[in-house]
Amino acid sequence: MKKQYKTKEEVHNRALDIRGKRFGDIADGISLKSKSLAGDVFEHWFGKEKDSASERDLKEADVELKATPFKQLKSKNKTGGAKYSAKERLVLNIINYENLANEKFETSHFLEKNSVIELGFYEYKSGISKSEWNFKDTVLFEIQKNSDDFAVIKNDWHTIQKYVLEGHAELLSESATDYLAACTKGKKGTNERVQPYSDVPAKQRAFSLKRSFMTNLLRQNILGDKKTESIFKGKFEIKKGSIENQVGEMLKPWIGWSVKKLEKKFDVKSTAKSKHAVLAARMLGLSLKVRFDTNSVKVAEFEKAGIVPKTVRFDEKGRNKESMSFAPFRFKNLAQQSWDETRDSEMADWHKFLLDSKFLFIVFQMVDGAELFQGFRFFNVPYSDLNGDIREVWEDTVSKIKHGVTLEAVKSSTANSGYVVNNNFVKLGQKASQRKICHVRPHAQKSDYSVNGKSSDELPSAIIWKNRPNNTKLFSDNWMTTQSFWFNHDYVRKQVLDLIEQ
Repeated sequence: MKKQYKTKEEVHNRALDIRGKRFGDIADGISLKSKSLAGDVFEHWFGKEKDSASERDLKEADVELKATPFKQLKSKNKTGGAKYSAKERLVLNIINYENLANEKFETSHFLEKNSVIELGFYEYKSGISKSEWNFKDTVLFEIQKNSDDFAVIKNDWHTIQKYVLEGHAELLSESATDYLAACTKGKKGTNERVQPYSDVPAKQRAFSLKRSFMTNLLRQNILGDKKTESIFKGKFEIKKGSIENQVGEMLKPWIGWSVKKLEKKFDVKSTAKSKHAVLAARMLGLSLKVRFDTNSVKVAEFEKAGIVPKTVRFDEKGRNKESMSFAPFRFKNLAQQSWDETRDSEMADWHKFLLDSKFLFIVFQMVDGAELFQGFRFFNVPYSDLNGDIREVWEDTVSKIKHGVTLEAVKSSTANSGYVVNNNFVKLGQKASQRKICHVRPHAQKSDYSVNGKSSDELPSAIIWKNRPNNTKLFSDNWMTTQSFWFNHDYVRKQVLDLIEQ
């Protein structure tokens, strides 16, 4: 007999009992091959049978049920321990564009359905039978409990509604908002819906909490990692709108200041490592512990919104020489991924990252002999770029990894090993007209082609060698220097062109 839950407390108490339970022990007839296994098992735990109803899962208690995965990262934390992140966004309800256009946030279907969610966090473990997976912990997530987060989510909802009201639902993207996103939903080619103020069909989308927001939720509530700083020291003022607007108001007063003047103002030594990254953080009221030159920026609002701050430096002629790097990828992991965005759990890591992320370019330039803070720019990668050059470079890289990367050794008197090794990944290239938006090159400072080397990674297929040296210990069959994707320096320059003097 189905149990009736009358309060959210009753639901949460039941949820706590699922901790440590193996999927195989509680599936109770549910197919372990089901793509929605985790969600089905979690709902079944509460006696909820699978259906497609638009109302809350546990109507009497006003609680929605959601199972959500997290994964262990390859990198370690400072103490050598494991690091974790959410594996995917949390998909909520399908967006009905016609209904959304006529709703008020306070009485919206979104808020009615998702104001209280019981979240079951389970660890995704590749290569291990799903029957062995288990629920790590549960969280009763009340969307209105954190006033700052709620204000940002409310603003995001209005941003999504604005696209619909202006007849541009087809232009919606996940990076257009901070915490609450409009993600694509449904199989490719069958996921279009009508919108009320345009004849142009729009992709079917669902409200979702970003993967970056879910990662923060995981670390704060499950892993106990609360070592983050906040830009908003007091209550978030919704009248200032989005996080972009709030950050903008904090950075604008410093535009035109020289680096030397900023160093003096914030007591930052001119010889400090990555001083521009430190100064950028200080302009936002953050401590010297926060630097914007790492892949893990411990700023709560940035972590939740997927905002990636990057300092960019230009010379007096408006040239920037440095391309923008991303975290190194693992060859075997990359070879198993797909660019396909119809199913979040199967989407390539870099594709997910670029969909989720919003870049904050903080621009410095030499002007008349002094280096100045010239301004800032928020930037979302356009869909045309994401599924154009960027996808082409990603697919080219995956294909070469799967079928064998070509390496050619060239004798060199300056290299420690006596050789420089060239590969056939997409390069930056000398001619701007022939460049893609991005390229692939080593992330490590030293070349390494040895087995289990400090800067090498194992390939899934044998290397296709040309002029391979005889020393097989230094030049192995399946290991090469760790690589990363990079945005070309001129692509970054294009996004901030109006901020620099040429």
